[in-house]
Amino acid sequence: CNGDPNNPNVFPAGACDPVECQDVSGLDAYNVETFDATTCIRFGGVPIVLLGDINGDGHVGGLPDLLPLINGWGHPSLEADLDGSGTVDIADLLILFTHWE
Repeated sequence: CNGDPNNPNVFPAGACDPVECQDVSGLDAYNVETFDATTCIRFGGVPIVLLGDINGDGHVGGLPDLLPLINGWGHPSLEADLDGSGTVDIADLLILFTHWE
């Protein structure tokens, strides 16, 4: 799962993190499988992303989600900026706590 921008058949970096994939092809509208996001999309599925699941393990809460948020505090972070404001701040922390399992 190493990225190669010159080869579209090689998954981009980070694409192999497992996600739940909802089949929306019409063949089995209720089937959910676990794939990496790129495979899911290539086969017509839609990745199911949990808001607040910063580390992508399929669960919201715990140190694996809290530590990246704290480490990114006051800075831009693609993973920890949950509200898309451009900066990790109190709004992102509140989102994480709201969805904490």
